[in-house]
Amino acid sequence: MPSVIYRDPKIKINAVIYKDTTVRVKTLKVGTPVRKVTAGAFDISNLGGTDVTGKTSGSILAYQALGGKWETTNFATGNNISIVFDSAANTFTFGTNAALTNVTSLDATTTSTVRGVLSVTDAGGDGSLAYNNSTGVVTYTGPSASETRAHISAVDGGGDGSFTYNSGTGAFTYTGPSAAEVRAHITANKGLNISSGELNIDSANVKGMFSGGTGVTYNNGVISIGQPVATSSDVTFNDVVISGDLTVSGTQTTVNTETLLLADNVIVVNSNATGTPSENGGIEVERGDATNKTLIWNETIDKWTVGSETFVAGTFEGNLTGNLTGNVTGQTSDISNHDTDDLTEGSTNQYHTTARARGAVSVTDAGGDGSLAYNSSTGVITYTGASASEVRAHFSAGGDLSYNSSTGQFSFDVESVYTKANFDSDLGIANTGQLPEGSNLYLSLIHI
Repeated sequence: MPSVIYRDPKIKINAVIYKDTTVRVKTLKVGTPVRKVTAGAFDISNLGGTDVTGKTSGSILAYQALGGKWETTNFATGNNISIVFDSAANTFTFGTNAALTNVTSLDATTTSTVRGVLSVTDAGGDGSLAYNNSTGVVTYTGPSASETRAHISAVDGGGDGSFTYNSGTGAFTYTGPSAAEVRAHITANKGLNISSGELNIDSANVKGMFSGGTGVTYNNGVISIGQPVATSSDVTFNDVVISGDLTVSGTQTTVNTETLLLADNVIVVNSNATGTPSENGGIEVERGDATNKTLIWNETIDKWTVGSETFVAGTFEGNLTGNLTGNVTGQTSDISNHDTDDLTEGSTNQYHTTARARGAVSVTDAGGDGSLAYNSSTGVITYTGASASEVRAHFSAGGDLSYNSSTGQFSFDVESVYTKANFDSDLGIANTGQLPEGSNLYLSLIHI
């Protein structure tokens, strides 16, 4: 029977697992051995460093590192393990609710025990299945080639040729019908005969099978329609209806008809052109003794042209290059090939001239110093800055300061304003601490 050892720094459980998934605990160790009783009769609650608060039936002691003491706790189930405490027998029973999971290894005794309870049955048939209870290895050997071939057969359903199968080599062999078998399926009739696989035509018999029809005569194997119809012949027909496509490969097609009706809404000319276009294309009007007229797409200039002829239209839309006779309505988007010399001046929106531009400008001198003037003949605006007298007129002086507006000079008489008495008074309240030391040194211990 396999055994499971659960190890924890504080709990050690050695249990045995039986075939009915029942777990029996062999040993259970919790914590370290009890060493002393602190007081009173022997009781777990009297042990030093223990706390049995909240104990119930089946409680165990576990060390609580955070509090530094032993406390009561209970086993918790999990991973399909159930734990039941029998208070009468004072035992724990460990069981499983389902198949055990997360078992990563078994000890040697358990391995051999497990291998011993396993067996393999080879129920026969191709291949083999075997089990080694010493190594725990299950070996399956697939069917041999001969076993596989023995299950295959071939049926020749009759008819020409043959189909066989060799179970010793596994090869299928198909032999096609012989010449005699093929010929046996062929017969001849209506002017044909066959001998040893060769077909022969009875021409007289075949010729008698044909006759003429509408517009067609037949005489002794010759069919005639009244005119040559070789590929080089000129053929004439009355009304012709062609239900399929008509391809004319000649160099010229002539239609001698007064009215031409086309269901196609687009006519393609130069249809055989490929690569870079080089041939012009268009329509030419035959005018008898007069010069023909054309409407041509000119590949050289990439434009439609009617030559030197006049093109008349009730309305023309698009860009126009060349001379135009008639009225133009709408907006002209480009007049880059014209200038103002081509357009007569109107009465409201007039052209620019220097004189008109100068006459539209004026200057007002609002007064004050200096002057501002404008010459509409030359377009020159002249500003003259303030004169010296105008500038001096804006200054004045008061108190001990005097000012001469004619010269612009300010004056200050120190002797009359700051007298000797004022100086002596200021010097009397001063000391050497307020006057920095010069080359004439003060008397101090530093200089002795």
